[in-house]
Amino acid sequence: MKKVFKLLFVVVIFFSFIGCDNKNKPQAVKKELKTTELGDLLIESYSQIPEVISVTRDYLPDEIYEVGDDYIVFTGAYKNGATSGFAVIVSNDNMNKVFDYAVNLAHSNYKDLQEDTYGISTILYNDNIPITVSISKVKLDNGGYIITYEAIEMTLEDCFSFAV
Repeated sequence: MKKVFKLLFVVVIFFSFIGCDNKNKPQAVKKELKTTELGDLLIESYSQIPEVISVTRDYLPDEIYEVGDDYIVFTGAYKNGATSGFAVIVSNDNMNKVFDYAVNLAHSNYKDLQEDTYGISTILYNDNIPITVSISKVKLDNGGYIITYEAIEMTLEDCFSFAV
């Protein structure tokens, strides 16, 4: 019986060492910071908006890393509430993936959102929190898009009064 336990112990140790081998594990993809000239212009433009406190280029999130061309993030403050968001430059073929990512992000960050569409923008809001998320699709001359996501700590009515 002792020989059986010793043999079982040796087999377990052997397989535990084999399990440490990384040959079958997927390698982590090393991200690169994707940049475009248009992204540089967006950073410059956002920097000129008085309500924007910080704007910078960042690494695309994992969910859209393979499809996005550039990723600009910003934070700011309006008179009625804080804001934060991002802009993604994306090709026409991948626009829906990035747009869906933005909509799903809003729903995962905030509960019980109502949705309305106004021109190029989809507005998701919950006045009880209060939060209003604006997701816009701006078509570019080259056929690509800029998808913007902005989460504003205001009711929808406050957002509309600010925009007027």
